[in-house]
Amino acid sequence: MTRLASITERPAGEAGQEVEWTELSSFSRDKRPLAGGPGIEDAPASADGGTCTCPAPAGAAVQVLRRGTGTETLEFERMRIMLLAQGDGMEVIRQELSPGTRWGLYPDPGSGALEMVAIVSGTLAWYRQDETVLLRPGDSLVAHPVREELSFQAKTSVHLLYFCSRPVFSLYSQQAEEMRAMAVAVEVKDGYTVHHCHHVANLSTRIGEEMRLSPDALAVLNHGAFLHDLGKVRVPDNILTKPGALTEEEWAIMKMHTIWGREMVENTIVAAAGPILEAHHERWDGSGYPHGWRGDRIPLEAQIVSVADSYCAMTTDRVYRPRLSQDQALQEIRQFRGVLYHPEVVDAFATIGSTADIFSATG
Repeated sequence: MTRLASITERPAGEAGQEVEWTELSSFSRDKRPLAGGPGIEDAPASADGGTCTCPAPAGAAVQVLRRGTGTETLEFERMRIMLLAQGDGMEVIRQELSPGTRWGLYPDPGSGALEMVAIVSGTLAWYRQDETVLLRPGDSLVAHPVREELSFQAKTSVHLLYFCSRPVFSLYSQQAEEMRAMAVAVEVKDGYTVHHCHHVANLSTRIGEEMRLSPDALAVLNHGAFLHDLGKVRVPDNILTKPGALTEEEWAIMKMHTIWGREMVENTIVAAAGPILEAHHERWDGSGYPHGWRGDRIPLEAQIVSVADSYCAMTTDRVYRPRLSQDQALQEIRQFRGVLYHPEVVDAFATIGSTADIFSATG
């Protein structure tokens, strides 16, 4: 793999670093097909300062895309992705990342695709094991193919061009959209607000950063935290929304959402998050489900989501009880340190809780 960049000494996830994970939810899909027109000469700028598409005449092979436009656009919370062109298996994508946004490239088994990232403006950090490679305007990163997950973070506002010799744009707009939309819908049906998935993902990521997880592990953690209750989509409504206590048979079905969630992400771009979905209700002392795992048998990322999900649930109004204050919820989690929750996860969580603007990501 070719890289044109400077290397800094600071490893990824340094304590005190202000980062925020890209949330691949709450976005809209905006299809903008290019229409036929009189020619390719300059077209009038739009009211927002020049985001018009200048169409080509019917049958022409030349098209002009004005600044801020693409043949298809996806709006994420902290990232905008525009498909500029595609043909002969090649796609050209423009991405705009807000400061702190994380993004990654993932290997596709059996694919020999050429992938290239070219920085147009801003500074993009590539976290490579114990070093940070900074990519600046004019720098490029080329992989042929991508053999391991590549994790990036925008250190400033970043505009980049992404080239790939296989179709990838649909992966953004199909699998991620469908699964995350289902996850949000399930949480709302289960009595949470539409923001619950975001809150659990953001808090889990902050805990993971405090624990110095690798960039790759943080990427998996973020996906798993957002999708943690995805399997509830298979739980019958009469059980999921039942106001009273569940019967033994109903509770057995409810607990299956962990297994179903892991099954649902298998063979998808977020398959690595499956163990988190399966184990986020396991508990340190073995009292959880679905397997009754205890201690370090439980994946660390799942134990992080366990704490974050518990905190977010405690501080949310439910039909059967009012919310706890932040201090009350923090105290309850501390009380069960080494009982229900991994001691080191609780310690990292408490460290975050001792800082100013406590848990702003969940507010």
